[in-house]
Amino acid sequence: MKRVIDTLIVGAAPASGGGDFYHSIISRATRVIAADAGLAVCLASDRMPDAVVGDFDSIDPALLTRARQSGAEVIAYPADKDVSDLDLALAYARGQGLSQVAFTAAFSQRLDHTLSALGTLTRSADLEGTAREPSFTCHALDACTRPTCQQELAADTTVSLFTVDGGSTVSVDGVRWPLEEHTLGVLSSLGLSNRARGGPVRVTVHAGSVLFFVMHSDS
Repeated sequence: MKRVIDTLIVGAAPASGGGDFYHSIISRATRVIAADAGLAVCLASDRMPDAVVGDFDSIDPALLTRARQSGAEVIAYPADKDVSDLDLALAYARGQGLSQVAFTAAFSQRLDHTLSALGTLTRSADLEGTAREPSFTCHALDACTRPTCQQELAADTTVSLFTVDGGSTVSVDGVRWPLEEHTLGVLSSLGLSNRARGGPVRVTVHAGSVLFFVMHSDS
């Protein structure tokens, strides 16, 4: 049985060919927040989001009108701002007192936007932030608010660990090449392409923050 996601933040960068995946994950979420043109992704998946947040510089105004008429909360910000629409959506989720968030359709277009989205994901560890995309799942961890994550994985599943926080210290077991309180550099390749042995894979962050990627395929 597929897990129901409590709160899903939908971005405007879906992976090509991922329509069935996005339809499934968006339809199963209890609450949906669209980040700007993520509204179009939601509507393409036959789901009106509960809220739409952004500066709306990249969305058809007719879709916003449709959202308002359908009762969705629409929160508009000026185009001249210092944060991304995905960050605004995360801030909205925090303001609602939510305890968990997942992100989708947010990591598959321009490289600079993808890096920014990974930064947003990193900052969501206290909300058990998770990215869910057709080719991967990524869990945000940090030493203070979410220091551990354990996943049951098939043998040879590819897992990778990255940090955007200098001096992060991490342990991982249940993999072919375990680490024990090892310090990762920023975007170091040390944690790239490890392999699950089959069974539980456990990641522990002792200092800093880590993104724990589970790849769904090697394509």
